[in-house]
Amino acid sequence: NDVVVEQNENAPLIPIAAVESRNGKSFVRVKRGDRYETRQVKLGARDNIRIAVAEGVREGEEVALD
Repeated sequence: NDVVVEQNENAPLIPIAAVESRNGKSFVRVKRGDRYETRQVKLGARDNIRIAVAEGVREGEEVALD
C-alpha cells in the first residue's frame, strides 16, 4: 500500500503509519522504480494521522505503508 506525499507549508506530510523508528531514529521506505529504499528522515509537527517531514522525502514521492 503506497501513498503519495502531500505538501503542507514547507514540509511534506506523510501518514504516521509510514514511519518506522529504530534506535531513536526515524525511517521511511520510499518507492524507487520497482523497489523501495529505506531513508532516514527528520520529522516535524504531527497530528493524529499525519506527520511533517523536515528532511528525507519530497512532495510527490511515494512512501510505503506497513
